[in-house]
Amino acid sequence: PVFPACGREYYERVNGFAVTKPEDLHNLTLLRSPLEPWRPWFETAGLDWPEPLTGAQFNDIGLMLEAIVSNQGVGLVRQRMARQWLAAGQMVKLLDIESVSPHGYYIVEREQAPLMPEARYFIDWLLGLDW
Repeated sequence: PVFPACGREYYERVNGFAVTKPEDLHNLTLLRSPLEPWRPWFETAGLDWPEPLTGAQFNDIGLMLEAIVSNQGVGLVRQRMARQWLAAGQMVKLLDIESVSPHGYYIVEREQAPLMPEARYFIDWLLGLDW
């Protein structure tokens, strides 16, 4: 799931806006990434808003997560990628509305060519991670 989050200090600074509904994001700085576009989340939240055109844009999710934790604005995060910051209180989930990311990760193998044992071990390890 993907949801909007911000750094603890940013949250305390903008708490005067009392973010309680999706429309409240209008007053905040939205951090952007083509890897986690806002439009699908807006649709899930019932907003007919276009993709934001202003605000910092990141082509690396790791850099965007760092910007969020550095209190630069609100970004869309995946629970699995942000859980350490959320658990530590460095990042705050703004709303309980979650959407599915338009991007996914897949493991593909060819039927005609069996995987080497090392590749099979890696896939088994990857699938066993607590994402």
